[in-house]
Amino acid sequence: MEKIKNLKILFGRILITISQFVPYRIRVTVSRIPLLRSIMGKFLNFLIPSLVSVVGITAGPLKGFRLELDHRKEIWHWLGIYEPEVFSAFQKIVNNGMVIYDVGAHVGSHSLILARLCAPKGQVYAFEPDAFWFNRLIRNLELNSIKNVKPLQLAVSEVSGKIYLGRLSKTEFWHLTEEKTSGWEKIETSSISLDDFCKSNLPPQLIKIDVEGGEDRVFLGAKGILRQHRPIIICELHVPDSTRHALEILQKYDYSNFYLENNYSEITSQNISSIPATHHIFACPKENLSFFERAGLFKKNL
Repeated sequence: MEKIKNLKILFGRILITISQFVPYRIRVTVSRIPLLRSIMGKFLNFLIPSLVSVVGITAGPLKGFRLELDHRKEIWHWLGIYEPEVFSAFQKIVNNGMVIYDVGAHVGSHSLILARLCAPKGQVYAFEPDAFWFNRLIRNLELNSIKNVKPLQLAVSEVSGKIYLGRLSKTEFWHLTEEKTSGWEKIETSSISLDDFCKSNLPPQLIKIDVEGGEDRVFLGAKGILRQHRPIIICELHVPDSTRHALEILQKYDYSNFYLENNYSEITSQNISSIPATHHIFACPKENLSFFERAGLFKKNL
């Protein structure tokens, strides 16, 4: 059995190496076609073992970075095609000197590219409450000698203090939850609202959010920032109720919201029900919208 395991690991590494020679445009095109993406994901999941090691990224926005990744669970990272629309938006929006809040930093792939784009004068604050992912975040920052990211082992919500994270199984990410929620594995952790964080730190020009369904609670704790500092928002939305509430908050503060994966089509109360449950939005203060239109943000590219 040990010999078979070692052979599978060797084969997986060879497959990863071979995949690096597939042209980047072909990888992105395949990843944007749901059926092909699903087939490729299942095929690679079957062939590649769940092995964590350092992988050099050879294509896409993260080209040149080295990340500690799970070869099976983080396929899209090492292929260089993880969330291509999000990374494309980063490349168009972020420039030297910007201050960015990365809420839900995970393994640090977003923080790394944001740090590169806003360097040398910019600053990224990376929030990640889960100890497992926080340690991977630290490792990936160290692997790439990143100095302008400040990692913070904190959840972000509408309150500062102790909150609960919950999940139904060990294969899921943690979610913001309530102490009384039954049937969930729960842990207590420290949380901060972005408004409170901003009182003693630099205000953001961009906030990236991926918190597995608690996006509206992040916005509830950032009303002062939305009203006063008017940052750009790039946010992954997951749960219909949370999505609707999050968009209502942004609209209240005069933000226009756009569906990233559909060539920046605008999200309205009329079409929100037709948008997939999990998707990314680009939210922009209405007074800045013409600037991004002139800058070509809404032109689709790879």
